[in-house]
Amino acid sequence: MKKHFYIVILTFSFGLSKLNAQCYKALDACTSRTAVIKENGTLWMWGSNYWGQQGDGTQQNNFKIPTQVGTDANWEHVSVGPAQTIAIKNDSTLWAWGQAHHLGVDGSGTPLNVLIPQQVGFEKWKDATNSEYHTLAIKADGSLWAWGRNINGILGLGDIVATQTPTRVGTENQWKKVGAHSHLSLALKEDGTLWGWGGSSYRMLGDSINVEISTPIQIGKDHDWVSFSFDEVHICALKSDGSLWIWGYNTNGYDLGLGSSKPYIYMPVRFGKATNWKNVATPFGKTYAINSLGELWHMNAFDNVLQKYGPKQVGTDLDWNVVVSRGLYAVAIKSSDSVIMLGAVPEPVMSLDCMVTAINDKGLENLISVYPNPSNGIFNIDEADGTCFSLIDVFGSKSSITVYQKQLDLSEVPAGIYYLKRIDVSTKVYRLVKL
Repeated sequence: MKKHFYIVILTFSFGLSKLNAQCYKALDACTSRTAVIKENGTLWMWGSNYWGQQGDGTQQNNFKIPTQVGTDANWEHVSVGPAQTIAIKNDSTLWAWGQAHHLGVDGSGTPLNVLIPQQVGFEKWKDATNSEYHTLAIKADGSLWAWGRNINGILGLGDIVATQTPTRVGTENQWKKVGAHSHLSLALKEDGTLWGWGGSSYRMLGDSINVEISTPIQIGKDHDWVSFSFDEVHICALKSDGSLWIWGYNTNGYDLGLGSSKPYIYMPVRFGKATNWKNVATPFGKTYAINSLGELWHMNAFDNVLQKYGPKQVGTDLDWNVVVSRGLYAVAIKSSDSVIMLGAVPEPVMSLDCMVTAINDKGLENLISVYPNPSNGIFNIDEADGTCFSLIDVFGSKSSITVYQKQLDLSEVPAGIYYLKRIDVSTKVYRLVKL
């Protein structure tokens, strides 16, 4: 296949921040995939695609190249599960793709793969989420609906019977926000109460007994919850006063960082005294949180010196905007619109800056001349022979490349998004995108 690249010329200190202003408006991630919605309403994904969950019409994995889902520019919300993706457009329609057994688009239950977005019914929706087993969604009227496998009663229907079509949970119309994990479901109501159902083996539903709960029960009695995040072993939630609360499994390497020796924390416990937390995420067994200062904290980091778990700031940056996770890793966006993946240790292991989706050469002619554009990998460049560059991919890996006969030869470079940075001039950054 013929390789094509686009190259955009930017100055590091001004042009980059101007181009990236308010690039993303929505983000979600699981262990193997990430999705972002840009401010222009386009949806982009990268990661595993075994069941067609990328929505690009193929089943080819794509770990390095953010790929647009179709051509629509009206996406508002996206949720990525291990094998499925579900999203809402700005007309409140619900769409799903990937492994079909709980997408709600195939009532027969046939285990087919849906490779491009398919609409779920014709109703209006305001929130939706999914796990590897089930989907939960809230209609515009505030009613809650569930479908998929019903392990541990995660559908909330009062039984453990699976259903492949959206089925209403109870009769109330006060649901505001919903979350799904493989064996547990959580939801917020408009009155600020927090509810849960499904498996309770780690005592996360506020009970001290290991039971399956197949209908929603309230967690505690508080009416001031505003958001939550959870994994298989613990729950974190924020209140309207900016305080952070944590509960769940608290032993065998999954210490919650609360300073307690109890193996289970049954009810929400406040984490510290701070009231400036604005966002929290829970990659498996870990807690990350961002405060109003723009700091990112790993709340249960292990201190090798003190030999205990507790909060530790991730670096010293003050420009973190949001962090999400529903898997082994957390993904965060900074105010510069850089997308950062946090790996097994609380250090960024991938940085993907705001993707270029349109090329506008106006005003760039006097900066430098690079052509042709697009290219098969050979760029003519207005730089002296012997000029050295660092070629940086989206995972932060670097290699060196040198201008020869007024050209840069990238024909052997794998498809992807790259930065070309002059080693001796820190303010010159060139952005390359292979489509």
